[in-house]
Amino acid sequence: MIRVHTVNQGPSIYLHSSMESMHTLRLIQGVTAFGREQTPLWNVRWGNILSENTFPGINEMDGVLTFGVGEGGRKLLKTLTPPVVNLSSSNLPWASVASVSPDDVAIGRMAATYFQERLYKNFAFFGVASHVYSRERLAGFQARLGRTDFPVFANEKKSAQPYGERLGAFLLALPHQTALFCANDYFARRACQAAVEMDVSVPDQLAILGVDADELISQSSPVPVSSVDPDAHRMARRGAELLGQILRGEMDRHHQELFPPATVRTDRSTDALATEDAGLAKALAFIREQAYMGISVDDVALAAGLGRRTLERRFKDALGHGVDPYIRRTRLHRAKTLLRDSPLTIAEISERCGFNTVYYFSTVFKKETGVTPGSYRRPPSR
Repeated sequence: MIRVHTVNQGPSIYLHSSMESMHTLRLIQGVTAFGREQTPLWNVRWGNILSENTFPGINEMDGVLTFGVGEGGRKLLKTLTPPVVNLSSSNLPWASVASVSPDDVAIGRMAATYFQERLYKNFAFFGVASHVYSRERLAGFQARLGRTDFPVFANEKKSAQPYGERLGAFLLALPHQTALFCANDYFARRACQAAVEMDVSVPDQLAILGVDADELISQSSPVPVSSVDPDAHRMARRGAELLGQILRGEMDRHHQELFPPATVRTDRSTDALATEDAGLAKALAFIREQAYMGISVDDVALAAGLGRRTLERRFKDALGHGVDPYIRRTRLHRAKTLLRDSPLTIAEISERCGFNTVYYFSTVFKKETGVTPGSYRRPPSR
């Protein structure tokens, strides 16, 4: 007689999300990847419908992860028996469910720092006032810049003037060499389209930065757009991890946390510097191209055609710090990208980013980021 053994089955998880962008695709990939690594395996069911018709089936799941629900969906999810983890800042505040969502204020701060490092003095913002994520990204942008006096464009549904005309007029009125931060990549692409239509040169006259690092949106734009990467894949893994902790009774069902952005992915829409100082521009360009070759401050000064003291003074006047910190930050920026996207070892990354030793690389990396290179590379799941 053959005896059949029952194998422990993992939890059944409903993942509610559209698949309309690279951002949502990364969320789905992050959750499903986490589920495949668990023992026993998670049974993850993906769907983009959340209504009265699907509600009974969802209520039979062990847990729910959701991104981008409307008010009706929120009302349904509030009454669920299984725990819910929200992955979208568009749905906040949502005190009745747990969430792991983008730190939108930090995203705004990162955008401001990025533009400041490119020496911009004129700033603008393009978003939508009705969404929390847009308002908080603007707030972070303003806080890092220490100013709120720059132009802000938000769609006004009641306006008699067509949306495109108002956006075009807004862009035309901006000063030469303005840094435009857009609430997401859709807005960034729309800004690029309007700029091209109005003969506003991108990035020479107008540098445009979005959010979400969506390659499809970027490459479908008249000028490929740079973007703040919110690290959606790792954020989704953290959301799945939180759901697992809730299911095991290790975390409260209403726990909420913010997930920090990863980096800025540079493309043509910001590939410029806002400076009339030719020597400084040469120095910055040389560093961006050669920072990984073990260059020194003297090498930079020679490339810029300036004395070392003059170069250091101009860096401090323009950026608030000397040459070495800029070299180091450029190397670390590449290191973060390689840690996140490549299979290279930490030793190989250290060498390719211009650090003398792995120990020095690890020390500098932890001092700047608060974590070791290994911890940064590992997904935030256990």
